[in-house]
Amino acid sequence: LKFVDCSDLLNELPRLHKNTKKSEIVHRFSDSELHTIREQKIDVFLRFGFNILRGEILTATPLGVWSFHHGDNQNYRGGPALLWEIIERNPESGVVLQKLNEKLDGGLILCKSIFSTDPSNSRLRNCVSPYWGSVHMVIRSLHSAYHKGKESYLAEIEGVQGPDCGAKVYRKPNNLEMISWGTKAVLGRRPFSKAKPSKQAWKIYLRQRSDSLEPIYSDTNFCFEEFTLIAPPKGHFYADPMLFESPKEGSWLFFEDFDASRGKAHICAASIASSGGIGRIHNVLDLDYHLSYPMVFSHDGEIFMIPESAENLTVDLYRAVDFPFNWTRVKTLLEGPLVDTTPIARDDGFYFVTTLSVPRGNAAFTAIYHSDDLASKLRLHPQSPISTSVRDSRSAGPVIYDEDSGLVRPTQDCTGYYGRGLSFMRIDELGPLSYAQTPMGTILPGPDAAISGIHSYTISNKYEVFDGFHWTQEL
Repeated sequence: LKFVDCSDLLNELPRLHKNTKKSEIVHRFSDSELHTIREQKIDVFLRFGFNILRGEILTATPLGVWSFHHGDNQNYRGGPALLWEIIERNPESGVVLQKLNEKLDGGLILCKSIFSTDPSNSRLRNCVSPYWGSVHMVIRSLHSAYHKGKESYLAEIEGVQGPDCGAKVYRKPNNLEMISWGTKAVLGRRPFSKAKPSKQAWKIYLRQRSDSLEPIYSDTNFCFEEFTLIAPPKGHFYADPMLFESPKEGSWLFFEDFDASRGKAHICAASIASSGGIGRIHNVLDLDYHLSYPMVFSHDGEIFMIPESAENLTVDLYRAVDFPFNWTRVKTLLEGPLVDTTPIARDDGFYFVTTLSVPRGNAAFTAIYHSDDLASKLRLHPQSPISTSVRDSRSAGPVIYDEDSGLVRPTQDCTGYYGRGLSFMRIDELGPLSYAQTPMGTILPGPDAAISGIHSYTISNKYEVFDGFHWTQEL
């Protein structure tokens, strides 16, 4: 959040120093300045530091003038940026990259991302995720314009624009507004009461499937009491449950076991009895760094696992050499701070859905990669990203193969806080060049539920499993 002088980084680039005509809060360029600019044959301008731009400068380049708007302009215009979301207790804070036109806040939206509003009362803290999480917007838009052609790119963007923004314009709050909000904020902290629970204690819930029970992704009003609780020992939590079934190995439950004393998690597995309970819990993958989200699947007669290892900045593929107790690393599929990587096996190869976590804990950029098989190099899918919103950007378990709905992708709804709920997406198109999805529904625990959040779900032929948490002061 510090101001940094980047002049030295730009020394090799030509500079054009011009003074704009300023009328109140509007900036315009003279005819001579516009002529000089057009001679440079520039593709696009990025606006920083100007007030409102008007006139022919907006059309002086093929792609126009691009500008960041920190705030979801469907709800927040004006400023200060990312402050009113805190004052109004809005769980979402947005960022928009737009192509400016003569209409204030009415430009073409090139990219939009939604982040969770920081739970503190600090505007600066609330800026961190939106600032870092939107750094991809310019290069991503330039990449699209290059491959699609400038005119085709702008025509495509214009064709998907929603209604004109009619949100009210916010101003800097006055003293009375700040005193009113500050008083409520301080009282809301209840400084003289006991410490507010701030840690998430995760547990696993399992049930057997039957013809009388609808899967929870098609019955979002399901009863939590129908599930059997698998509680962790003191100082641990269990999360990210994954089911694996086969005629040879039977039914197994894989999950993350976080040990508070070690400050990291490892992967465990337990067999599932016909009664619906689990057998002895085995530690099956324990490394020097944090592991979670054990995505276990079979292919060509072998069993593989892709655990989350973002702390190691890798996405690694493991093969079972003695299922489920012993695994060997086959290869690194991807590198970087990527979380919850989920494979989708198709006739035309493998698709991998993964989410970029930058900064750590902020995951609002979902990409797809494609490969011909597990041995081939992964290629970024041209429809990436498929989501830039905390409402559905993180995967929440294996893709479901449903007879009626087709492919269903569980996702996490992290609006407001991590692990808030589940959203389900029906995959309408999936190919080397295409991807499309439609929201099906969201599961949010009610105020009277035994849990405060839910963020992973798996269904097999015999069982369903999810994880849930409640707030606590210590594990």
